[in-house]
Amino acid sequence: MNINFLLLLLVGNLIYVSGQCFDSVVFTVFRNDKKVILQRADTVNDEKEATEIYANDQDIHTLQAGCFKDLPKLKYIALTRSGIKNVEKSAFLKLPSIKSIAITFNNIETVYNGIFHSLGITKLSLLGNKISTIEEHSFYNLTYLEILDLSYNNIYSLKSNIFYKTENIRKINLNNNKLYYIQDNFFSVCFSSIDSPNSLIDLSANYLSIIDKKLFKGVYYIEYLLLNDNNITKIDPNAFISVIKGNILNLQANNIEKVPNKILYGKFEEVLYDEGKEDISNESIPLGNFSLDDSNIDSLVLTKM
Repeated sequence: MNINFLLLLLVGNLIYVSGQCFDSVVFTVFRNDKKVILQRADTVNDEKEATEIYANDQDIHTLQAGCFKDLPKLKYIALTRSGIKNVEKSAFLKLPSIKSIAITFNNIETVYNGIFHSLGITKLSLLGNKISTIEEHSFYNLTYLEILDLSYNNIYSLKSNIFYKTENIRKINLNNNKLYYIQDNFFSVCFSSIDSPNSLIDLSANYLSIIDKKLFKGVYYIEYLLLNDNNITKIDPNAFISVIKGNILNLQANNIEKVPNKILYGKFEEVLYDEGKEDISNESIPLGNFSLDDSNIDSLVLTKM
């Protein structure tokens, strides 16, 4: 057999194999209201009528470049408990109708610059991965993004350069990470809307120790600011000077010796903190124990116990 023919055949096979994003993966696909079980997930890009795609408890190690592309009606992608460790740049291409991407309870360690660039999503959830590193400009030009969930990961620090031209977030969930450092003005970059109804910044269950006056600079309206269950020992009296209107500030389960009066009687309707840590001895504000159900970040429920 001609050697050139063999080489051509080999190269052709390699190209074919490299183009297969999924091996032995089953997808649930919705074509408008019709549910379809897609046994051959490598044909997913032929699903031009698909509006929703789901994979649960599958074996997907890598989302390759272009594994979801040219799907004009696709609005939702949700990939849960499927062992995903790597998401290549441009894994999501030419999805003009996309609104929500959830890659949850997988094994992602790094969010790379180029995965989510310029997508029209309003919601992005990376809940329950192993993320410790977020590259510069990873969340670039997400002009419609309103909800970002990075909770239950291994994030140690955050720098504002992960955002660029992404300025309309109103809910950001970072609870249950290992955060000890957040760059000054971090939230002013991504959370600068003058009017943010149902807004949330959840930093609970981290390793924060000091809240200085620049961390929340530029945050004007905030419904829930959750700083409970950290190692906070000190809060600058002007930490929330930018806030025009706030609803709940939760400072419970920290190591704060004194909560400044300027915070207790300042911008928030209710400040939750541990008894005996107010700045004066004979006055206090109403206290309550609250639980926040953040299992669905888009439907917050505040329940008085």
